[in-house]
Amino acid sequence: MDSSNTNKDNVDLESSDDEISIAEESVQPTRSNINIISKPKWKLAKRSIKRAVCKACGLSYVADGKYVTGNMRKHIKVCPKNNSRDVGHMLLGGSSGSGSLGVLSNKFDPDKLRELIVYAIIMHDLPFQFVEYEGVRSILQYLRPEVQLVSRNTIKSDCMKIHQKEKARVKSLLHAAPGRISKTSDLWSSLISDGYMSLTAHFIDKNWKLQKRVLNFSYLPPPHTGIALSDAISSLLIEWDIQGKIFGITLDNASANDVLVEELRVDLNSKGLLVCRGNFFHLRCCAHILNLIVQDGLKEIESSIEKIRESVKNVKGSQVRRQKFLECVRLISMGGKRGLHQDVATRWNSTYLMLNSALFYRRVFQHLALVDSNYKKCPSSEEWERVEKVHKFLKVFL
Repeated sequence: MDSSNTNKDNVDLESSDDEISIAEESVQPTRSNINIISKPKWKLAKRSIKRAVCKACGLSYVADGKYVTGNMRKHIKVCPKNNSRDVGHMLLGGSSGSGSLGVLSNKFDPDKLRELIVYAIIMHDLPFQFVEYEGVRSILQYLRPEVQLVSRNTIKSDCMKIHQKEKARVKSLLHAAPGRISKTSDLWSSLISDGYMSLTAHFIDKNWKLQKRVLNFSYLPPPHTGIALSDAISSLLIEWDIQGKIFGITLDNASANDVLVEELRVDLNSKGLLVCRGNFFHLRCCAHILNLIVQDGLKEIESSIEKIRESVKNVKGSQVRRQKFLECVRLISMGGKRGLHQDVATRWNSTYLMLNSALFYRRVFQHLALVDSNYKKCPSSEEWERVEKVHKFLKVFL
């Protein structure tokens, strides 16, 4: 028997996916035997191994069969991104504006913390003394024992620095505007009769987007004459360095504003800074004109409106009267979820809201007049009808 036949008898060349069998009988190492062993006609299929990837650091590890939980536990202990600090640290490390918890980075920047505190004070209108509250200091020291605490004077100085920084940013934005800038201004009186003046800039930026920036809202000492207002606005235009970019100014119809506009027009025209010699410089406030028209029309039912105004004041002015009113609401089986609105006499839209809420509780006011002898300001049925007609008319202008 030749060697090739002997090899066929002693070596099984058949293979399957499950096993490869080799005969147990010994074979003499001939050249043909060696060729068969060194150059097989089959390939062993390699089995794929499952691997897991850490979401924190991106490292992969074997996660196959019995190695799943064990390898994961070992990696957690050595993961460079793993952070097991408490919830306080996680809250402090949340990404700004996302509203979600985040992990605080290992690098602590005290200047960044101080900046965040300043922005929080500005954003939430907190007092400068906020940083000196004992509870706040305890929280900061718990989160970072090495944190350097500052006084309210330091925080005040930081707030002023941020104000100057933001002012410079707005100033550069105004200077970068390709066109001219329109202004609006108004006066406002506080509850203690202190006067305040606001100045707002309206312009289109280089991306053709309409922008609005409040340049000033500050106390204005009396007298509030046209010349005094003109001086105040002129100084603001110089401060913001936008005298040469002014197009026009929108004001209400107060007589002092006519003097203000004339003074500004003469001053800016003398420097050649206005378009068309200032013929389009003054724009009257349409909302104020509409308010004057409506206020003039409301005089026709002034007595009825005054009664409703006093009725609302009567209910809202005392807890006892409020409870009586709510009892009447329950007796008449009306929904008491809607509130009563008190108007501001100079703003017709607030008067409309007051009439709207009063008409909803019309039957309640009428019932209250029957059960409460001290309530004398309830409008008559005829007055209620007139108020309802005016209410429908005013609704169109909202």
